[in-house]
Amino acid sequence: MELLLDRSIKIVPSDSKTNIDIPLKVAGSRYALLIRTAYSPKIVNDPELARREIEAGIKKYVPEYARAKYGRWEDYLPLVNFVTLSLDYEDEYIGCAHRHSPVMDHIISPGYSSAGFIRHAVDAGIWNFVLNCHAVVSDPVTYDLKVYAADENEKIHDYVQAF
Repeated sequence: MELLLDRSIKIVPSDSKTNIDIPLKVAGSRYALLIRTAYSPKIVNDPELARREIEAGIKKYVPEYARAKYGRWEDYLPLVNFVTLSLDYEDEYIGCAHRHSPVMDHIISPGYSSAGFIRHAVDAGIWNFVLNCHAVVSDPVTYDLKVYAADENEKIHDYVQAF
């Protein structure tokens, strides 16, 4: 198993509703990519910040005449940060993991790929990891991305379970 990329990215509220590209040049063909993502904090633990953000969201998205139906701001807790991963190879969309878990492992290979990603050969070229910053409330959110390359003789499924 070869570590190809180990990045820790600080994401701030102004990054909300943007994408952050992280290109990776893979020098030669490999059997599989193993991808580990983790970000924190997931839950916004500052009650004043949560209150401000929830109230601002209701004011922005709910017509004034309907706001009484929406109850107290506390009814919308916990407020969370939400960052997901998409993947492209050269000009081809490989897929995405738009799920709420803050820690995820993914495999890309010709015989098997994780849910949300197509099966694909790991060829030499530019692989672009895209952080989809849906909601970044905490300042900062730390996003860790590790990408490993595996050869065909390596037991990738065993490795991912031990990830």
